[in-house]
Amino acid sequence: MKRPLGIAVALAALAWSCGSSWNVAAPSSVSIGSGTQPATVSADGAAGDPRNRGTQVWMNPPPAGDLIRAVQHPELWTEAQKRVDVFAVYFSQAYWHEGYECGNACGPNGFTVLRDAGAFSWLGERFTLALEAPAVKEWSCTPELLLSQAALPAVHALDLVQQSGGTISYISINESFAMGTSGYQGQAGPFGPSVTGCALPPNEVAALLKLYVDTIHERYPAVRVGFIEPYPYFSADQIMSHLLELEHASVPIPYFHLDMHLKGQVRRGENAAADLRRIREFCRARGISFGVIIFGEDGTSNAQFSADAWAVTQTVAAAVGVTEHTILQSWAEDPPGALNSVKHIPDIVPESDPNSMSGLLLRILRYLKIEPR
Repeated sequence: MKRPLGIAVALAALAWSCGSSWNVAAPSSVSIGSGTQPATVSADGAAGDPRNRGTQVWMNPPPAGDLIRAVQHPELWTEAQKRVDVFAVYFSQAYWHEGYECGNACGPNGFTVLRDAGAFSWLGERFTLALEAPAVKEWSCTPELLLSQAALPAVHALDLVQQSGGTISYISINESFAMGTSGYQGQAGPFGPSVTGCALPPNEVAALLKLYVDTIHERYPAVRVGFIEPYPYFSADQIMSHLLELEHASVPIPYFHLDMHLKGQVRRGENAAADLRRIREFCRARGISFGVIIFGEDGTSNAQFSADAWAVTQTVAAAVGVTEHTILQSWAEDPPGALNSVKHIPDIVPESDPNSMSGLLLRILRYLKIEPR
């Protein structure tokens, strides 16, 4: 299960609610739980011409890594740049207002530094941009808190990126059902001690996500809002049930990314191959673009991250082959399991290092036999 940058995001939300003078009105038509019809699924794809045959390639590097170096030295990853369709940043890197600092969670990649370095503009000229953001979390369990702590701050982040020369085309919502439906406190779950969740039934989580998506679309109707949920924290049946809850709440689902914890899957004896195939076919039947996040848990070195990520790649390839989205992402921890560590591994560049993110990406594409267009 992904360990989100919870402290940084929570502080951003708190700062937003307590100190920001910037304001957005909530959508006037929003009503919790009012939707009953299945979602209308829009076609997914990169805003520009696709760069790869049969899949859309996503890169989401660690928030405290060498992003500035990658932007200032494009010659260090020329081939990888040609293959990335979507480049994603974390909410904590795109959010800011006077008096707010991301701190260790972003390392050298806080919003003002990225803005002043021209990073959003540079990235936006070369890739379709995505934002991974929280929605339903332990601090946003009600409609009022969801708006003030998550949805409106996300709109603000989209505004800031646009003012900085970039355009966010995707928002990936980070594990709202995992946090929204959990309610135990301090118990040892399959991935370690739990934090407090909202203890809501899935249909109420879906209603909150409807409010979030409607709020985004009120100001940015073209942004595709997709979803991330963990496996095997949730079974395949639970994941599919949660996606049906979104459909019943009239929430469009352009894409779904599975956060597969490979070591947890082995520990629990889950049949990952069969489950991945079931989820993929479920999504395909509904026009939902599907992908499994390729990541490494170990942030102690490029090589350790790469070894973990390679195991995920092989498992996914054996189970479902090439999916609609191929996602390489890092929130790797040093040491593994340190939830609040500075997340800076792997380095994005140079691509000549087979264990850097750009080098690993090229290796994965070759292994999966994904050809450029």
